Amino acid sequence: EAVDALVKAGLYSSRSEAVRALVEAGLEKIGRARLVAEAVEKLFELEEREGRLPVELRGGLRQLLEERGRY
Repeated sequence: EAVDALVKAGLYSSRSEAVRALVEAGLEKIGRARLVAEAVEKLFELEEREGRLPVELRGGLRQLLEERGRY
């Protein structure tokens, strides 16, 4: 239904084109999520190895996180 609506609105010329675009967008999002997960894992490894957070939070961000109980 959603794919047909995209074609009907003229965003894509066919259902195949619409599906292909949606799949590509989904794969890009998954790729970005994987990169973020890998970076976070490296930060955890650094924290474990060094015994402290590898990133120092200052000022407003730190205060915001403290207020939300996340720091």
